[in-house]
Amino acid sequence: SHEVYCAKWVRLMFSRELQSWRNVLCLWDVFFDLTTEEPSITSMEASQYTRPELKDTPLELGTWELDEVLEMTAASLIWLKRKELLSHNAEHAVEILVSYQSLETVAPLMGTLLSSLHRMQTNEHMAP
Repeated sequence: SHEVYCAKWVRLMFSRELQSWRNVLCLWDVFFDLTTEEPSITSMEASQYTRPELKDTPLELGTWELDEVLEMTAASLIWLKRKELLSHNAEHAVEILVSYQSLETVAPLMGTLLSSLHRMQTNEHMAP
């Protein structure tokens, strides 16, 4: 059921869904930046929390609740598998999510996460 894969993802803060600890720490830095007013030591500059192709304003850092960020990260993982999930029945789709393959790079997940959070911030349509 959905409680199994989402609980695992959130409890481990997505550390098993990324192939290297460098990627995990990069993602966690984003979590800290989004949820605390003081930027993390190794965080990206705030200007990188934009979608430059759309000339967006940056995300408001330090204004998000951790549970919001973790839930949106879980939704982003599902979004990244949407084509594969839609091509199978519900039982097989859950199996795909439970055995989610580790991502080689954090870029697709972070891009989807930041895009989704920006849409929440600006009340745009939610599909990244």
